[in-house]
Amino acid sequence: MLKWLFRGKDPKAKLLGLISLWHIFETVELNRPELVDKLNNLTSQLNSEFAESKEFISACALSGDENDIDFIFSVLSKLPAPPSTLKPLPTDTDFNWEEAETGLGPVGRVVNGIRVTVQGQRIPPYEKEIQNLRRQLNDLNRMGKTGEALARMQENIAQKEKELQEELIQIDNEFRERLFILLRLYDLYEHCLNTLARVNSPAGAQAIVDRLDSGTPEERIFAYKALLRAGWQPKTTEQVLNFCLARAKLGETEAECRRAEKELEKLVQSTTDARELCELIEPRLAEEGLNSIQAEALYRLAEIEPNRARERFTELLNTYDEPAELKIAAVGAIGDKLLAIFPKDSVQLLIRALDDLEMGVRVKAAQVLARLPENTPPEVKKAAQERLIFALRDGDFEVRNAAARALNEKTYPEAGDRLAEFLLHEANPNGREFAALALKLNFSATPQITAALTAALGDPDAAVRKAVAEALTAQSTVPTDPGKRLEFLCAKQEWSALIAAGSSAIPCLLPRLRDLRAEIRLDVVRVLGKIRAREVVNELCIALSDSDRDVRKAVARALAEIGEPSAVPALKAAISREGFQEVRAEMERAVRRLS
Repeated sequence: MLKWLFRGKDPKAKLLGLISLWHIFETVELNRPELVDKLNNLTSQLNSEFAESKEFISACALSGDENDIDFIFSVLSKLPAPPSTLKPLPTDTDFNWEEAETGLGPVGRVVNGIRVTVQGQRIPPYEKEIQNLRRQLNDLNRMGKTGEALARMQENIAQKEKELQEELIQIDNEFRERLFILLRLYDLYEHCLNTLARVNSPAGAQAIVDRLDSGTPEERIFAYKALLRAGWQPKTTEQVLNFCLARAKLGETEAECRRAEKELEKLVQSTTDARELCELIEPRLAEEGLNSIQAEALYRLAEIEPNRARERFTELLNTYDEPAELKIAAVGAIGDKLLAIFPKDSVQLLIRALDDLEMGVRVKAAQVLARLPENTPPEVKKAAQERLIFALRDGDFEVRNAAARALNEKTYPEAGDRLAEFLLHEANPNGREFAALALKLNFSATPQITAALTAALGDPDAAVRKAVAEALTAQSTVPTDPGKRLEFLCAKQEWSALIAAGSSAIPCLLPRLRDLRAEIRLDVVRVLGKIRAREVVNELCIALSDSDRDVRKAVARALAEIGEPSAVPALKAAISREGFQEVRAEMERAVRRLS
């Protein structure tokens, strides 16, 4: 390859040999003594062959032959990449090795690592000799020696310390010189990129452009940097896509990457060819993990080719391992672009999305189903309604909430009575609670709805009871019957109003002593204490065995407030088995107050 330019010599072999010498240092521990000679060989060879190597690389680029371009890429992959700024340089007056190790990249790390190894070989003998001389000096001082012997010993120590410093300076100078030479590897790296940027032959230039897509990640970096230096402007959609993708993923600054992403977004929005979107742009965005821009491509597809988008969204929503961000975008595009055109198919896709494993996808599907176009067939609307009602049981709060808000009187006029029935017969308390929320938010009162809500005031779950009470309030159908009114207040957890009601509130309070939620039991006990309900002393004595210590403590206080001495035996029994000191103390205070 190009031997005729170099009078029969083989600069390619020399250059590869030089790079192979460098590669040794990247693959071994730097504390090996034999690396000193190898470093000397590398710096000597680099010093003598540097100009020839640059000339050979320039000749390869000038030839424009594809094999020569391949060779330059191969050289780049083996050379160390320079940091963005080279500092400190070995010629700087404030140079220090600690900063050089990080500031000068791989070359700084290698040279400093070997320097430390050499210091570890050459410095300890000096330190050991100085230590021995100091020990002898101390012995002379202990023996009270003075005069010539002592002075001579001090001179010996000073001389050795001077020799030590000279040795350190010599090592430092030796390795600064080696570092200075070895930094030329970075020059070779930059020269390779610059020569690639100057390739003129069509075949050579195309070989560089092709690597934006087909090369290894490392080669893509080299191609991108070379094309950037050349001021190359992409012409075809594929070239724009590949160049912007490389820039977005490989740009040296966050601002550069963001600018490239903006260019990709413009490319997506300007595309009018559905085939390009589906077969070129979206797959490449997926490969690079640019999900947010891929999501924009899906939306654009729905704008320019609804039929093809329907097929793509069907595939997407039936694949479990696709990113949630894409599925959410697809669901949004179905709502904005496809629902009015293909109501039946779109609703089926949205119902499918309500089964997705990702919570965000299910939430978005419920939100889209809140508004169906007028041309939606009744049976399709009924299917959507039933699936949303089913979603009221979902394991995620956000999905239950979205489904409850989606069930509205305008889109689903039959859902009110259906929710009323669901509220009374559904086994899942989450389902009952969010059915009540849907009725509160989106439906007017009907006899069936009001009857169901009033009956559900006695629901065993406190969250359901509260949601039911709020729905009755929102629909202005709060019960006027005194007993139901108190049950409503209990469901709404209006404890001060129940205290004001006095003993008439006891029938609705007593069942709540066995509520599943400790906070409800706690509030009920406090209310019973405030109204001094002697009728419930037996039930409160039973509650001294409650599983929650705060409830047991409140029961003791309530019994003391009621002032019924018959509770003392139960309190004493509870004291004997109570494990918490603070609860025991409250029970003991109650006994003293009642005795």
